[in-house]
Amino acid sequence: MPINIIQILKSGNQELFYSSFIAWLLDRKGDHGLNAQFSNWFFDKIGEGKQEFKIETERRLKSGRADIYILTADGRIIIIENKTKSIGSKEQLETYQIEADRVIPIGLVKQNYPAEQRDKVITYKDVLEF
Repeated sequence: MPINIIQILKSGNQELFYSSFIAWLLDRKGDHGLNAQFSNWFFDKIGEGKQEFKIETERRLKSGRADIYILTADGRIIIIENKTKSIGSKEQLETYQIEADRVIPIGLVKQNYPAEQRDKVITYKDVLEF
């Protein structure tokens, strides 16, 4: 059964909800009707360009749990670290960097991340403006 907005909304944890929501929007075959529009916007925004990929949420890593785990067609790993109610740490992002080619912070506000990371943060305002 395809993932739809009802399945996404039933998630209890806010962070899980937002991670599932972003993953759903990134899915080019999702029931949202956007096709590749959102994923193309997102990959352009992070400087990756348009490409094929596989996506998972809540993937276990040696260093923790990736909120959103993306494996590109050319074998690159992109981890999206989502913060909706907690503060991101520089150490957490650096730890994920060991297992990924890119770590992309996403959150409600840039202030949820360390100052030196804020220029890389995608906010939910950015998503809404899409």
